[in-house]
Amino acid sequence: PPSVICCGASRTIRRQSSLPAEPPAPVTVQLAWVHSVEYSGFYMAEESGYYQKENLAVELNELGDSSPIEAVVQGQADFGITSADTLLAARANGAPVVAIATIYHRSPVAFISLAEKNIIRPQDLIGAKVMVHFEGTTGLIYNAMLNAAGIDPAQVNSVPRTDFSNDPLINGQVDAMDAFVVNQPVQLNQQGHQVNAIMAADYGIDVYANIIFTSEEKIANNPELIERFLRATLQGMQDAVN
Repeated sequence: PPSVICCGASRTIRRQSSLPAEPPAPVTVQLAWVHSVEYSGFYMAEESGYYQKENLAVELNELGDSSPIEAVVQGQADFGITSADTLLAARANGAPVVAIATIYHRSPVAFISLAEKNIIRPQDLIGAKVMVHFEGTTGLIYNAMLNAAGIDPAQVNSVPRTDFSNDPLINGQVDAMDAFVVNQPVQLNQQGHQVNAIMAADYGIDVYANIIFTSEEKIANNPELIERFLRATLQGMQDAVN
């Protein structure tokens, strides 16, 4: 601070800046699903003040009418979350999207069943009724896993996923269904149900899940914002792991 000589004495005057603080930069993230534990790193980044430290105001949007790819390409979101296969397909089709981080380096996709069904490997799905969301990545992973295990899809009674709760499994409507291993098996265990999970990654079908991506335009025009967002988010991820 400057020193001013007054009346023969040296006095220090601290000047307060008249410039207003820069407002937080708004950041919108399009999630690939509803709010759940799979996005815990983002919640921790917010709760721990990492976004605030980077002067970011982050909004996390649940999946709605627009896919994460569409939301980012159309400028409705700065960042999106999607699976590796979806991002690669979009990129191959000309979408100007770029992966900047990966949340799950090991695929969390599993095919779960109540323990009493004794379904512990892909071959145990033969003759079983399995509910799968065929329109998403889990459908691709399911068919790839059956193929890797040498199972003819006709040997399994596969039905499309119409109910995204645990009810079909609990009520005995199906023998097994697709899930993220970090989510539904935990819920079922908390409700007193013992669960078996067939991990697709154990059979060579390991697709990166929850890629964080943005647009080429955002990378070219605002790389500093991307660095701040990633720095805060990855700190939140580490907190969630811890």
